[in-house]
Amino acid sequence: GDSSMKRLYMRKDQERRGAITVLAALIAIVLIAMVAFCVDIGYVLSAKEELQRSADSSALAACWEYGQRIVNRSSPSSAMGYARTAAAQYASLNPVTSHGMSLDSNASNNPDGDVVFGYIADFKNSASPFVTNSPNGYNSVKVRLRKNSSINGKVPYFFARIFGLTGQALQEEATAGFLLEYEPGYLTVCARPADLERPDRQ
Repeated sequence: GDSSMKRLYMRKDQERRGAITVLAALIAIVLIAMVAFCVDIGYVLSAKEELQRSADSSALAACWEYGQRIVNRSSPSSAMGYARTAAAQYASLNPVTSHGMSLDSNASNNPDGDVVFGYIADFKNSASPFVTNSPNGYNSVKVRLRKNSSINGKVPYFFARIFGLTGQALQEEATAGFLLEYEPGYLTVCARPADLERPDRQ
């Protein structure tokens, strides 16, 4: 009787150990998934900030270059050409995930392009539209930077690759505009996109 009771207790103890082992394995998988999520999402958010900074600097550089050329009486088409070059240069000099960015200079000024010139009637009004076919000419530049499978590559995942996920596509935009004073005729204002589009961040 005693030996059979001992065998019963041993069998139950082994079953408990087996159940605990399975439970521990499941918890380990969940913890690994959580670590993968936290690390990779943190990396993506950091890349998003870098992408926005790069777009900001590219838009400001293009705006400044365009404004200076116009003030110095260059033709609008010539000024836009120099400004597009400046946007590309600053994008390449402000790396995202340790890589310089490339963009399409968009010489045709397609509204869906990466570098687009437009006119904003009222910089103080966040609802003022960005018009790309304005008869008043241009006073602002919008720059879009992308990281996807077609240009610059996605932001890579690290731990999430375990689950078959390779990366995240990102896109950020920035708009910069200028005002001209005709007293001496020089560039007086070149605003960040946050000042134009997000008045709550002024």
